[in-house]
Amino acid sequence: MGAKRKQKASRSRNPAQWFEDHALELCVVVITLMTAVCYFIGRAGLVGWYDAAGVPQLVFSWPAQDVVIRGVTDEDIWLLVLLAFGGSGLYFLTLSLVSALISKQAAKVRDLRDRGETVWSRGERRLCVWAARRARLAHSPSAALATVRWRTLGKRGQLRRKARKAVSKPWQPPVGVVAMVLAACVLIAVTFGYASLILLLHRAPYANGVRAFSDQYLAATGQEPPLRQLPSWAQLQVPMSEASKEAAILRGRRLLAGYPFVRVTPKDADSGGEVDCGWLVQASGGALVLLNSQGLLFRSFGDAGFSWKPVAPDACVKGAAAADPARPR
Repeated sequence: MGAKRKQKASRSRNPAQWFEDHALELCVVVITLMTAVCYFIGRAGLVGWYDAAGVPQLVFSWPAQDVVIRGVTDEDIWLLVLLAFGGSGLYFLTLSLVSALISKQAAKVRDLRDRGETVWSRGERRLCVWAARRARLAHSPSAALATVRWRTLGKRGQLRRKARKAVSKPWQPPVGVVAMVLAACVLIAVTFGYASLILLLHRAPYANGVRAFSDQYLAATGQEPPLRQLPSWAQLQVPMSEASKEAAILRGRRLLAGYPFVRVTPKDADSGGEVDCGWLVQASGGALVLLNSQGLLFRSFGDAGFSWKPVAPDACVKGAAAADPARPR
């Protein structure tokens, strides 16, 4: 029985053993949290793209795994998350080092106080000792005076240490003060955590989604996208420079390379065989979103349906012009 109790006590005092015993549960919790974080990041990016494009969010449905994959592949957000965790770890490490240094210096000050000395008196004692030694080595008459000054400082070291007083009852702060301090700490922690989560899991991916649509629109049309919402002081459009515009066009072309360029024709014969061409951004049921040189096209064919065929951008323009001579080239 004694051996079992000692073994349980050693396990309870060893944190590494606890992690080994609950490794499976910890893995499940970490995977669940990471999946939820990836879903929030991916969903915020989609909402930003839809808001910038002016497309209703409820028209298209995204599978959960696609949203999670979109959140996993958002490199900018994960870089911010790593920087946030690294900065937090560095902050707490700095606090621990500073606390250890202050504790070490405070221990020295307490030791001096117990011996009835201060930093200044100890420095004065050392100066007197050095002066007496130099005078003795030089066989100077001032050696006697230096020795007298040294002796006037009195006993030193353990001989000067005061007897410790009886341990008195430690001071306890009022319960109300402790409760107020704890409540303030909890409020600050919750506020900081909420602001950090909103910034990392919503604001940053939302801004990435808006910037992705702006780059795609600029690469497809050569013009900046129009504002879909009432501009505020933080959303006013600033004219882009030529260098930033070229960089945005390059980013937009890389993003558009992931979408097929198609020719869309309705299956309903009464529609006149109208042809739409562009990058097929999204399609679900009878609705689709195309992006071409004319801008963003949102088409809904209802129950009639549509058919699309991947083509080259030049071939699509020639084919559309031949099918409709009145259509501008």
